[in-house]
Amino acid sequence: MTSRDDLVAFARKARHDLQNPVAAVTLALELAQDEMAAGADDVEELVGRALRSAERLSEALDELPGRAAEWPLED
Repeated sequence: MTSRDDLVAFARKARHDLQNPVAAVTLALELAQDEMAAGADDVEELVGRALRSAERLSEALDELPGRAAEWPLED
């Protein structure tokens, strides 16, 4: 496997790891938007879910450089 292959594999894994929190944020915000459009006053739980998912995404992004630094590359 070449270093380019390793880098592509890492990028695919990182994309996979980040897709779930992004989807969770999107879903929670879409639900909150629907609830607000329907006149619901209590969207606090949905916004809380979005914030928690955004926090997980932020943590994953913070870990990304360290994970990249540990990835073995061939010279």
